[in-house]
Amino acid sequence: MKLRAVRVVEAIGAWSAGRGGATAAKKRVAALGAAPSLVDQAGALLSDAPEAALQVIDAQYGGILADSASVLVVCGQWTPGHAIDGHKVVDPATSRRLVESFMRDAAAAGSYNVGGPVRVSGGAPGRFFTDNTHHDHVHAGFTT
Repeated sequence: MKLRAVRVVEAIGAWSAGRGGATAAKKRVAALGAAPSLVDQAGALLSDAPEAALQVIDAQYGGILADSASVLVVCGQWTPGHAIDGHKVVDPATSRRLVESFMRDAAAAGSYNVGGPVRVSGGAPGRFFTDNTHHDHVHAGFTT
C-alpha cells in the first residue's frame, strides 16, 4: 500500500518538459491503475511549471482500517522555471559565473538590490543578497 501511494505521488508531482498539467498527471496516475480523480486533490503538487522533479523523503501509514488505509508521503519538489540565456538557474550545470555575472549586470543597470541563489560580494551595502526564497531565481529591484 505504501509503495502504491508513493508511486501515485511521484506520478502527480514530477514531469518532464511538455508533460505538465492535470490532464497529463491523470494519464500517469491511470497508467498505474489508480484513480485519476486523485489528481484533483493534489493541491500544490501541480503547478504551471514547465517541468518538476520530486523526491520522496518518507512514507508512513496514517491509519489502517479493515478495507482501507491512509498513507502520509513526505516529499520535496523542485520546479525549475527560471533561466538566464537559456540556462536554468537551478540546474547544477549552469555555471555560478553566469548567475553571478547576471546579478552584477542587474546592479550595473541600476538595480538597488539584487537577490539570487549565489552570494555575490562587493557593491553598496545591501546591494546583493541570497536567501531561501531566491534559491531558484534572480530578483532585481528598481525604483521608478
